[in-house]
Amino acid sequence: LGNERVYYSIDAITTALIEKRKLSFLYFDYDGSGNRIYRKEGERYKVNPLGMVYSGENFYLVCFHDKYDNPASYRIDKMEEVQVEESKITRKKQFENFDLNAYKRETFGMYYGEKTDVTLNFSPELLDVVRDRFGAVEPKSNGDGYIVNVTVRVSRTFFAWITTFEGKIKIISPNNVREQYRSFVEKLYRSVTE
Repeated sequence: LGNERVYYSIDAITTALIEKRKLSFLYFDYDGSGNRIYRKEGERYKVNPLGMVYSGENFYLVCFHDKYDNPASYRIDKMEEVQVEESKITRKKQFENFDLNAYKRETFGMYYGEKTDVTLNFSPELLDVVRDRFGAVEPKSNGDGYIVNVTVRVSRTFFAWITTFEGKIKIISPNNVREQYRSFVEKLYRSVTE
C-alpha cells in the first residue's frame, strides 16, 4: 500500500509540474515505535513544485513555498494525500532558471568516500534526521539516546554532516573513522584559531 501511495504521489507531482500548478499534501515523520506523526499538526503543505530527484534510495519533491526564498525538499514516501491545486505556481525570479541537477549535487551529494559500516550514537530528537538520511534503520535505545549501525561513505562531507549537529551525533566505531573525524574537527578548529 505504501508503494502504491508513492506512485499516486509521483503521478500528481508530474501533473503539477506539466500544468505548472501548485501542490498540496500532508507530511509526516515516524516516532520511535514507527507511528506517523504529522507535521504542522496535520495541516496541509501548499508548495510550488520545481522537480523530483532520486537520492539515497528515496525520491524527493523539490519545491518552494510562497513565503520563503530558498528551495525545500520533501521525501515523497512521507507525503500523503498529494493533490494538484487549481492555482498556478507563484513566479519568483530566483526559480525561473532553477538548475535541479546543481541543487541535487549540492544538497544530496553527501558521500564520495570509502564504504564503511559505522556505529553512531545520537540524541532522541534526531531520530527523524537519522531516518531521513539513512532510510529504514532500526536504532536501539541506550537510555538517553539511540545507537544505530549504518553503511556510509566516509568523507569530509559525511564528517561535515555529523558536525552540524554539534555533538548530538557521535561516531562510536570503528576507531579509524573516529580518528579521521577527530582529525577533521582539529583541522576545522585550527582554521578558525590561526
